[in-house]
Amino acid sequence: EACREFGLVGMPYGVLAGGVLTGKYHDSKFAGDRSLAAARMNSQPQFQPRYNNAYAMQAAGEYLKLASKYNMTPLDMALIFARDRRYNAAVIIGTTTVKQVEDCVAAFTKPPLPDDLLVEIDKIHEKFRNPQAAYASKDLVNSPDFWDATCSS
Repeated sequence: EACREFGLVGMPYGVLAGGVLTGKYHDSKFAGDRSLAAARMNSQPQFQPRYNNAYAMQAAGEYLKLASKYNMTPLDMALIFARDRRYNAAVIIGTTTVKQVEDCVAAFTKPPLPDDLLVEIDKIHEKFRNPQAAYASKDLVNSPDFWDATCSS
């Protein structure tokens, strides 16, 4: 958003939110060629807490449902969305397996997202404004009372 506002070219990394937007932390069918237990945030719970917190996981769950509604993988939806922002010149992916590289490369060959899907993505974004930036402390993001109040407002 800042790139668009200031006329800058973007080159985002982390568009899969440390793998959370692939769906692998919500559903084993998205785990790929490794077990869910071996997925980095499961095997190292303190890794990238900005993505591995209750609020971010709740937001990701909404995006996963939306991808399913449109018969696509959450990985495809996230990467195509990032690819097609007019201000992004490139999208940097982070992978740890060959299968993950293959899946990411394949996503970049797919057509743009339909306009009605983009509208629904915007609605989820409005509900969960930048959940990773809300990370202030482990105690804060893991407090159900904080997020219950945040999500209901």
